[in-house]
Amino acid sequence: MKRLIILSVIIAFCFSSCEGFLEEEPVGLLTTNQFFNTPNQIQTAVDGAYTGMARPFTSVFLGLPISEFLSFSALPGFSTNPFGTGPDESSFVRLDPIDPGNGYLNHAFNTVYVPMENRGEHILMIQRQSNVANSEMHNAVLPPAIPSAGNIFESSLLPSIEFYNSYLAGDRRTEDGAYFYEYAPGSITTYKYWDELAAATPPSGANIPIFRYADLLLICAEAKANVDGGATSDPTAIEAYFQVRNRAFPNEPISASISVDEILKERIWELSFEYLITWFDLQRTRKTLDVQSGEMVNLIGHQATTHLRAFAETDLLLPMPNEQVNLNPRLAEPAP
Repeated sequence: MKRLIILSVIIAFCFSSCEGFLEEEPVGLLTTNQFFNTPNQIQTAVDGAYTGMARPFTSVFLGLPISEFLSFSALPGFSTNPFGTGPDESSFVRLDPIDPGNGYLNHAFNTVYVPMENRGEHILMIQRQSNVANSEMHNAVLPPAIPSAGNIFESSLLPSIEFYNSYLAGDRRTEDGAYFYEYAPGSITTYKYWDELAAATPPSGANIPIFRYADLLLICAEAKANVDGGATSDPTAIEAYFQVRNRAFPNEPISASISVDEILKERIWELSFEYLITWFDLQRTRKTLDVQSGEMVNLIGHQATTHLRAFAETDLLLPMPNEQVNLNPRLAEPAP
């Protein structure tokens, strides 16, 4: 009997020891038990959020600035980066299957998800200051043909001519020096990040918007139109939509009703090339703009003019980066 008692104690001890031994702490993940316990830790987390989210707009690697920003901007099929010819960049431009080892994929994960996990306040704009924490956006999206002091890069963000032509006639966003600039006959570049001061005295210290009021207004209109069955005549929703539309068409009368498709088109035209906004819209709505017809169409089965193939269901979710799977192998398991 005494032996049985001793044996039971040993077995219980072994199981409790094994249980503790098999427990794992998440690698690379901060929890409230580990962090966020002092004012300094909270400040560090907020600072880290700004630093992480700023990366796509400030990074330079082997002479190619903001390659991640340019690559992901090409994913919806509305732009190209003619100087980004490496396999990592080309996969996004052509809509090749994205390899989990793609370097920009892991950078995007660390840019979008990790800072969002660590922050506890709203970030509407990334603060920049020339010669301290400058922005590469001014020169990095411009083709070399545009004169600007300090423009030594060979990258650029060029909207496809088909996308540029999808804007309706008279849209003030297509005027030179508004959202776009025609730097040569038939050649268009984005002008949203032009910094007049940096063109003469680089580097740029212009702040970088993350969440604009126009985005909020169009979200408001879209939500109500969806609730009302695909279109709405709600005055608040129409006014929200009209505030954005009216800047592009100041002489256009306010509509009596608006549809979800009209709002989604306005989001694509208004928020184009503002990092992942358009791509996230395509993911959540499963719709995109057919630049040839000017109409919203189903994303799956549609081939953008800059892509080599049509969108497939498997394109909606990017693969988990290899670096993240190495930290937590369970990320490689299929979603339930």
